[in-house]
Amino acid sequence: MSGYQVRFLGLHPLHFSEELLREVVCEPVGKTPESMDAAELAQRCDMWREQVRSNMQGLHLVELEVVGDFELLNLGEVSQDNPRDDSSQVPYDEKWLSEDGERALGYNARKGVMRARLAFWLHCVDASKPLHGPWGAVIVPKPTPMPARLSALMRYSLP
Repeated sequence: MSGYQVRFLGLHPLHFSEELLREVVCEPVGKTPESMDAAELAQRCDMWREQVRSNMQGLHLVELEVVGDFELLNLGEVSQDNPRDDSSQVPYDEKWLSEDGERALGYNARKGVMRARLAFWLHCVDASKPLHGPWGAVIVPKPTPMPARLSALMRYSLP
């Protein structure tokens, strides 16, 4: 039995857009769409468009509330597959958020914090299947649009 409890707060799809594509292709070179030369930006978008579009199929942001001693939480054990295998999708680019979900706390659980939110990207989500983890199975809620607070805190980047 884990020393924490988990509650599913939200499942938010990320939809492909040209604006998002521009952000994603600029990040690896440390630039923004505004700071990159227009010709270079267009070339990078053309080169990466189909891969980014494909990569985003079934991509969702998952938000959980975690209460208790969650330093013990191993996200490598989280998947929609049960049992998990080498091809299972696992959380990606996770961040711990404040209890109200308004600010990022970082990539690691904070010692002494007993209630927080955890947000992460998960590829190939099937909303009809539960999310399995050390806590057991949690029913996946119906997908809803991404809240503005999460859009600001959880920027998608290519794995």
